[in-house]
Amino acid sequence: MTGNNPCMTFANHHRQAVIEANPELGMSKTAVILGAMWRELSEDSKDTYRKEAQDEFDKAKLEARKACPATTRKNKTKPKRPKDAPNVS
Repeated sequence: MTGNNPCMTFANHHRQAVIEANPELGMSKTAVILGAMWRELSEDSKDTYRKEAQDEFDKAKLEARKACPATTRKNKTKPKRPKDAPNVS
């Protein structure tokens, strides 16, 4: 299960525009620009991306539970062996 943090969600929204405006830059320089843009955002603007990142995480968590319901059991202990079961080592 993966989930983006709010900064990564912001970067995913704006990466293509930064690349188009600066095609000569590599991936690391693009990341530096995106990081600077994130730091300049107001808290209200960041809250939008925080909510979106949380929504994405919640959706991924729900999908994972649907795909593998056994992992959502509250009691994850192994079932006890019957007393008369042979001892296998």
